[in-house]
Amino acid sequence: AFDRADTALAGVAGLELDPSGIDEANACLRRIEQLRRSVEATLAGLVVAAEASAVFAGDGHRNATTWTTRVNRLSREEARRRVRIARTIRDLPAVRKAFEAGRIGTDQIEAIAKILRNPRARAQVLAFDEDLAV
Repeated sequence: AFDRADTALAGVAGLELDPSGIDEANACLRRIEQLRRSVEATLAGLVVAAEASAVFAGDGHRNATTWTTRVNRLSREEARRRVRIARTIRDLPAVRKAFEAGRIGTDQIEAIAKILRNPRARAQVLAFDEDLAV
């Protein structure tokens, strides 16, 4: 699967985009953003699975944030952001599907995550999963 994805993404990366008009430019911009969101959703899904299994402990990491920081050479803040996104889609399946389809992005999920962290609002946010995925 990764080989096919690499080939497909190499084809996209090699495109010389020179849209002839605003409609074509908008379509290209939307499509590339949708692809980016889908890839980010796949990454978040991996973090969800890794947290559930604690597979990162096999490499000496204490948690998903440390694992993500070290393996991908990210700043601690970026790793925390990715783990927050992963936990949000773990708890909100409709939001996860919308993210995987590229209909919503990390900015929207981070806004949901911020509200989800509020103990007084958490139950209400979870109840509105389907509505949040729009």
